[in-house]
Amino acid sequence: MKFGMSLYPFARYPDAKSVLEVARVADDLGYETITIGEHVLVPRPQVATLPAAWYDPLTLGGFIAGATRRLRILFSVLVIPYYHPVRLAKAIATLDVLSAGRVTVGIGSGWLQKEFDFMGVPFEERGPRTDECLRAMIELWTAETPSFKGRWVQFDDVVFDPPCFTKPHPPIWIGGFGQAAMRRAVELGDGLYPATMGPMSRIVENMEKLRGLLKAAGRDPAGFAFSHGIDYGGTTESKYASQSTPMAGQLKHLAFGFDPGPILEHVAEAERAGTQAIMVRFPGRDHREVIQAMERFHRDIMSP
Repeated sequence: MKFGMSLYPFARYPDAKSVLEVARVADDLGYETITIGEHVLVPRPQVATLPAAWYDPLTLGGFIAGATRRLRILFSVLVIPYYHPVRLAKAIATLDVLSAGRVTVGIGSGWLQKEFDFMGVPFEERGPRTDECLRAMIELWTAETPSFKGRWVQFDDVVFDPPCFTKPHPPIWIGGFGQAAMRRAVELGDGLYPATMGPMSRIVENMEKLRGLLKAAGRDPAGFAFSHGIDYGGTTESKYASQSTPMAGQLKHLAFGFDPGPILEHVAEAERAGTQAIMVRFPGRDHREVIQAMERFHRDIMSP
């Protein structure tokens, strides 16, 4: 089992020094991954259920990768419909090269309709745009002579250079847990990442279902990554919890206290089910308290 740490929520890191302290501690303690989420503009009424502070994920990912030795950057997740796929493919490939292959591309189609309005992207097109963006990026990353003709993007007779460091391209993890996410994972993904949304029985059920879909599509499930997240020390954002997602009423937040027993049991259950990585969100009012929680989790969970 590999463990990652989530920076969320970002208000705890007001400057470069605080971000780098946390990232370097994660690197030194042996956390495999640091996860970076995305929102661009939060509607003021939504701040009751969604934090206001969000760094640009690509900029933050590059900043952290340049200051660490082995820590992977997991975008958790990029809201793909907000981007032009050619520009996004170039940014991700550049980061993959400069970090020597330490990038995992978590992607999602988004859920906050008002934010789509701000970005000028029709909310009802988010699913098809996500699929087309992914297909276009994979074409740029893998084809010797990239060519693509879609509804929103077309290119032909082009050169994409430098290519990705990771071959054939950085792993693509599909965020979510619904039917669309499962279908997208089978067609275009290398992993599934439903964040902290449980219960575990639902995650296990979805993993088994996805393995069946992968086999039916001629794909080997053994080469597919399964991961999810947990909250440690209670929830990291008590007033937000899982209220910010439309399906919150159907979900159970995977939150644990500091007692290592239930967490070790959860890790063992997840490992038996075939989960390879767990991303952890830590409590703390500032980055120093986050570091203390990271050190405690390393001592009580990772070391045993």
